[in-house]
Amino acid sequence: MMCSPAESQDSDLAIYLDYGVDSFFGSCRDIAINHQGLVFRSRWKFPLGTQLALRICARCKDSDENGVCQDVSGLVVGCEALQNRHVQPDLYEHWFKVAVLFIDLAEPAQEDLERLGDQLELGVVG
Repeated sequence: MMCSPAESQDSDLAIYLDYGVDSFFGSCRDIAINHQGLVFRSRWKFPLGTQLALRICARCKDSDENGVCQDVSGLVVGCEALQNRHVQPDLYEHWFKVAVLFIDLAEPAQEDLERLGDQLELGVVG
């Protein structure tokens, strides 16, 4: 599977669900991350306790740092509805704020995700 946020021209973030079953492209404003977990804005809604396999690929356009691409697994510890965005008459996009706690994250992955977290404006999600 390709791992590049470049698949969508305006994106600098890609999150792949369950080994590529679905994907979400966004910006660095859509995610907050550290070595313990992540919070991201998503179209997906998950029940609490759901175990996820994710691939996170990001490169903030305004950063000189190299991008990050890591496979992680974790448990959903929060999933709340965000204000829906009106896209057309009588049509809304539904978004959720999803919090995931990582499970057994290897040290190299922890370092990459910490580096990515340092590049982001934490707390912007939502």
